[in-house]
Amino acid sequence: MQNAAFTVSVHQQERTVTQVVIESKRPYDEVIQAFEANTHQVTTDQFVQLVENAKTFAEYSHSIDMVLGEKRFLRIWDLDLGFGVSRYFRPLKGKEYLFGNPALAFQMLARQAGVGFYVPFRVYFSEDTPGSTHITYDQPSSFLRQFNSEIF
Repeated sequence: MQNAAFTVSVHQQERTVTQVVIESKRPYDEVIQAFEANTHQVTTDQFVQLVENAKTFAEYSHSIDMVLGEKRFLRIWDLDLGFGVSRYFRPLKGKEYLFGNPALAFQMLARQAGVGFYVPFRVYFSEDTPGSTHITYDQPSSFLRQFNSEIF
């Protein structure tokens, strides 16, 4: 006997996503430093505090703008994937970041909850050979177009 409260349905759809890979002749550490200098780090606690302190979305959006200043995006999380590969297999510099603008993400999520799978955005920096850094990300417009919204 199946309990109706636990009945689920599964849907599958194939999506076409455009992946962008940029090759830089700048050293990995320089590229990472430039990315981090042009984004603002925020902790989960700081993010929660921004939400809790604002009474309206306009106040929240203004708070995000104040935190960002001249920068356009917040860095929310990073993971040094190269550390593990270097330890067990071969030397590799590789770091993944989650980043985005939470005020914009909230607006998108308010229209389409499924956008939460795609925001914040991901970017991966890697150096397989010294002096050649790759920056890899999925082009946001290519995965957000499935939601058929003008704001994406």
